[in-house]
Amino acid sequence: MNMSRRPTRRWLAGAATLPLLVGGLSLVTASPADAIPCIHPAWSDKDQTGTGESLYANIPMYNGPMSSCALVTHINPGEKLYYHCYYVNASGNTYTHLRIAGTSIEGWVGDSYLNNYGSAYRC
Repeated sequence: MNMSRRPTRRWLAGAATLPLLVGGLSLVTASPADAIPCIHPAWSDKDQTGTGESLYANIPMYNGPMSSCALVTHINPGEKLYYHCYYVNASGNTYTHLRIAGTSIEGWVGDSYLNNYGSAYRC
């Protein structure tokens, strides 16, 4: 009787350990946004005549040119935007530095969310 219990115990021990291994592996992997820290590159108003607006509602504006940066505000269609310049981040995504017209609110928005894909001038 002692011989028949031994394989069952090994199987139960292995089955109990598997979720711990799988769970541990999922903690090690990081999302791409978490892997790249926020940066704050220099910018200037090179696109002095460039204006535009958001193509979609509730578009995030960040304090740096990547989604891992702090959120400044959200932009909605119809808000006039003054484009300054664009930056290509480490992931290959382009962000335009801009200011919301009539405010002092400025930050970075992904070019794919902006009409004319944002500024035509590199920072």
